[in-house]
Amino acid sequence: MKFAKACLPILICAACSSVFAAADAKKELTVIYAGLSKAFVQKNIRAYDKVLTKDFTVIDLKGKTLSRAEILHDYTTQMKMMKNPSWTRKITRIAKKGSNFLVSVSSDIQADVSGGDGNKHHLRLIAAASDTWTKESGRWMLVKSKLEGTTSFLDGQPVGGR
Repeated sequence: MKFAKACLPILICAACSSVFAAADAKKELTVIYAGLSKAFVQKNIRAYDKVLTKDFTVIDLKGKTLSRAEILHDYTTQMKMMKNPSWTRKITRIAKKGSNFLVSVSSDIQADVSGGDGNKHHLRLIAAASDTWTKESGRWMLVKSKLEGTTSFLDGQPVGGR
């Protein structure tokens, strides 16, 4: 019993430390997400290249794992296809797990795209993802992203999603 009472303040301090670390991480990562959104709009793929770990992966809705190279290629293609894009992201949850932070983030991407009919269409993609971030040499690096759900609209009409 004495041991439990003696450990209680240590456990409370550890829990508070984790809460404060998550709050600080949320502030820092909010800035990084905003910068990545801006980079996408400006068609700056190098900004993504700088924050993805060498072994970065994405897990899509079907459970397929995509490599860092595949994602950078996909983003480059999307950047070329989208006109007048905007991308807002919001951290909805953050938790420290070991040396990593697990971040739930919602995204809203909107852009004009050319359709197969030759006309311009407005695309909107609302997505939710679980991202794993770590700090390497004082820099935030994205380790993994797991897509949790999407809803797509073309000219305001739903076109699928999960």
